[in-house]
Amino acid sequence: MKKSALLIFLVFLVLSGCEKATPGRYSVSGQVTLAGVPMNTGRIIFEPLETGGEFGPTQAAAPLVAGKYKVEQRTGLAAGDYRVKFEAKEVDASKTKKARNTLGQEIDVPVERNLIPDDFGVKSEQTVTITEGENVFHFEIPARPAGSQAP
Repeated sequence: MKKSALLIFLVFLVLSGCEKATPGRYSVSGQVTLAGVPMNTGRIIFEPLETGGEFGPTQAAAPLVAGKYKVEQRTGLAAGDYRVKFEAKEVDASKTKKARNTLGQEIDVPVERNLIPDDFGVKSEQTVTITEGENVFHFEIPARPAGSQAP
């Protein structure tokens, strides 16, 4: 009986360790819309604006699903300021470009179109401040201007 009680205790101890919070890391969540529609593709990226600190700079990304994102606390961000970028592309099968496959053969591949305006994407100036506890941020991204070229 003592051995089984000890075994149960050890299993409990190991499993409870899996649930521990990561000190100095904080969860981040929220909603994202593009032209008023919840985003169901792409990802949100948090890049540190500062270096150093007790836990060093942290970076995180999360997928956008049904207009929502969540960075769990165990993989979360250290307190500080972050640049927020978004990535989302769609394939335009009506347009193709030339590329080379792994055999060196030239082939036609569909063109990807960036859905995110530059000021929320590659040249984002969107920032947030992560603080102790849970952090919730909502973003409303305007539509990419018609006719604009996307990288």
